[in-house]
Amino acid sequence: MLFNFFKKHEKQNEVRQHLGGFQDEFSDNQKKAVMCSLMLIANSDGEFHRKEEMFFEQTATMLGYRLSGDYIDDLLAMGKEKLFQLLKSLDESQKDWYIITAFGMLHADGQALEVEFQ
Repeated sequence: MLFNFFKKHEKQNEVRQHLGGFQDEFSDNQKKAVMCSLMLIANSDGEFHRKEEMFFEQTATMLGYRLSGDYIDDLLAMGKEKLFQLLKSLDESQKDWYIITAFGMLHADGQALEVEFQ
């Protein structure tokens, strides 16, 4: 368990160095909104597939967003109005990245269903 903590911490530092501050361009609330929306996309077909979970965790690492033990409840507690407000506050390059990431989540489980596009 402790080894995994240090391994994850080391990985986070590698990601931060590689992305050169990309993580810092998002506010904590914007990161939370991105992660919340990805969770909603992943669960829109009624299942949270292992590949979607892996994509979700990789995105959290890329953003420097720490996932707590009860992160699902925390993310889903965000209201729709607040979610859209925060996503609208992204700048143009962040929105471009978000669109690509959202499409990545749509296809993460290998099958993009129509319900996931709504």
